[in-house]
Amino acid sequence: MDVSLTINDLFKIGLYIVGIGALGYLIVIFKNLAKLISKISGIVEDNEENINATIKEVPEISGNINSITKNADIAIKEMTPDINGIVKNANDITGKIGSITDTAEQTAMKALDTADLTVDAIADAAYSLKFNIKNINDYIQIIGDVIERVKIIIKNR
Repeated sequence: MDVSLTINDLFKIGLYIVGIGALGYLIVIFKNLAKLISKISGIVEDNEENINATIKEVPEISGNINSITKNADIAIKEMTPDINGIVKNANDITGKIGSITDTAEQTAMKALDTADLTVDAIADAAYSLKFNIKNINDYIQIIGDVIERVKIIIKNR
């Protein structure tokens, strides 16, 4: 027996397989959903008294929240001028600290410049002294040579 399949038949078979897989997946989803609903139902039944008590307390809780909000609003309105004063004082202090910092920085820079000038002057003086000592040594040798020559000249006469 020969059976011939067309591309259309193969396509239909593929779609049937995909449909069966999707249907199986939906069955698993509905099964898990049913388990979840039964668990939620059990939790609600176990805690029904607590839920009812909480629902009865909601108006009182809401009233407390409104009271707290009003008190907080009044406190904020009363504290706003003080807070503004504190912020202004903090800004003034910050400005003064910045001024002190700038002055200290300028003083440190002047001290550093003075130290640099002093070090340079000491180094220049040391170099001058070194060269002057060499010059004095040269002068002493020249004077010594002149005295020697004068002695020689005096002996020869």
